[in-house]
This record gives sequence, C-alpha cells and structure tokens, in this order.
Amino acid sequence: MSISATISASEWRALKAIDWPKGAFLLAGDWIVIAFSITVFKMLNLWILYPLMVVVIGSRMMGLWALLHDGHHNMLVKSKPLNRKLTEWFIAWPLFKSLAEYEEQHSSHHKYLGGKGDPNFHLLRYEEFQFPMKRSKLISILIKDILGLNFLYYRMLGLVKNPLVIFKKVTQWNFERIALVLVVGVFAVYFNFWQEILLFWVVPLVTYFQFLIRVTLIADHCFANNSESKVRTVKLNWFERTFMVPHNLSYHYEHHHFGGIPSYNLPALQQKLSLNPTYAKASDLSQGYLEVFRKVTKCA
Repeated sequence: MSISATISASEWRALKAIDWPKGAFLLAGDWIVIAFSITVFKMLNLWILYPLMVVVIGSRMMGLWALLHDGHHNMLVKSKPLNRKLTEWFIAWPLFKSLAEYEEQHSSHHKYLGGKGDPNFHLLRYEEFQFPMKRSKLISILIKDILGLNFLYYRMLGLVKNPLVIFKKVTQWNFERIALVLVVGVFAVYFNFWQEILLFWVVPLVTYFQFLIRVTLIADHCFANNSESKVRTVKLNWFERTFMVPHNLSYHYEHHHFGGIPSYNLPALQQKLSLNPTYAKASDLSQGYLEVFRKVTKCA
C-alpha cells in the first residue's frame, strides 16, 4: 500500500492549497521577533540577558531557514517575482546564502537522498556524524557548536584548503546583493552600528544557529546503524517549536516525500499519513530531540 493511499483527492487539494497571506505573515513575524528582542535588550541594557537574546534570534534564523524552502517553491506570496525578491532579500542573503545555490543543493538533496549526488552525502561521512556515538562525545560536539568553535574551525579549514573560496562566492553575487552589502556596510560604519551587527546577528549566526543546524541534520537523516537512507519526522514540544526549530521544519519525512505542501500544512499531512500503519516505521516518528539523541546514542 502506498504511504499516501489513505488520503483522498479532495484532502490532497486542501493540503496543497497555499494561504498567500500566511507565508508573508510568518516571514514578517520572524523579523518582528528579532527586532523586538534587540529593542528590549538595548532598553534594559542587562548583559545577563544576552545569551537569551542569542537563543531567540538564533531560533528565528532557523525560522528563516525553514521559510527558505517555501520561498524556493513560491509559497510566500502570490507574485512569483515578489516571492523571489522577498526570499533573497529577507531570508537567503541575511543568512549568507545564495538562493540559486540553495535551489541547486535542495534539488540534488531530494533527488539523490543518501546517495553520492546528495550534497549531505560527503558531510555525513565526517566522524562526528557516525552513529551510534557516545553521548558524552555528542554533548561535546554540540557545546562546541554553541560556542562557535566548530564554525570557526571548519571555516578556517575551508580557507586553508581553498584560500580563494570567499572571492569565488562573492564573484557569483548579482548586482542587487553587492549593492545591499555595500549600503549596509557604509551605513554601519557611518552611523556606528557595526557593533550591533556583530552582537545581534553574526554571533547568533555562528553559535546557536549552527547548533540548531546540526540538531536538525542529526534528527532528519542520522540513524544508529548509519546505513539507512530513511528520513525522520520529529514532533516537537512547545519549547522546541519556540526556541529551537519553528515553522514545522521537523516534519522532515513529509517535507521530503511531499515537497509541494506548504510548511504550515505539514502537521495536517502528518496526521492523515499516521492513519496508514506503515507510516510510523517509514518516518521513524520521534517525540522531541531528546528521543532522537537517545536513539542515535543508546547503542554506544
């Protein structure tokens, strides 16, 4: 029986229906939370709250990362040209990502999942993605992510292997992206808010956001025997949804097999798929990230 055999044609139409204002609302909501958290922090001027602010901003960056997929599939707003501009200007570029690069990697990842054509194939061959793993080792890796040490190490390693990598990436930027970077840079220096960019954007990006990227990568595609090419879905609690991975990004099985479904409809899709007895095994359904970590480390 097909995994989606229990879903009727009318139900599929409802699941694929795009709520145009909703995508734009989710995007605006992430940026409002970021702006609000920075404003409150500067008003209170309590540095003891800085780690909390990094967590809030980092989680909204992960929200933007989740919406990058919807933007790629023209699900944010009805106008395709406007959809692409919003995705580039307010999602991809702030995360130092090229939309064209994401589209190429994303398509290959779906097409060659677990194979040599999958962009994650090489990454998942690193020792730190070999499972089962001792829990103490996994905790150590995650702490290094939170502190930004892994980000710095791999970026420096990349520069040593290919000193021109940054130059090559910049030469691929279009005029709009170059103009945006120049304008922001000039304004940051002239109005002296470059420190704010470092504290309120760069630090969350290289610390907590990188931690969340690893958490989702492990949850999505890593298994204890490291030989399965399945995809995992994780149902999150309120804390995980709010301060870690928003916008249903953890419904990764549904995302992989039914890419035309908007992110905000994935929970409804999962609920309908769960009526099929083969779904739970195929999706390796897990309840929260702690359960995932227990699964990939329990045999070590």
